[in-house]
Amino acid sequence: METLFKDPLVTPDEIRTSELPNLAEGIDSVSTRYGFRPTPPSSWAPLHWKKSAR
Repeated sequence: METLFKDPLVTPDEIRTSELPNLAEGIDSVSTRYGFRPTPPSSWAPLHWKKSAR
């Protein structure tokens, strides 16, 4: 498609991505694939969103 059209509506990568299953593997999918345990934003925000001193 990319050879026929300058700006195709759908690229081959997008077609391949849509064919993949779109479900999460489970609650530990992040730690299984990437090797770290995700933390919720509620634990990060109090430490990093402090008001600056004026």
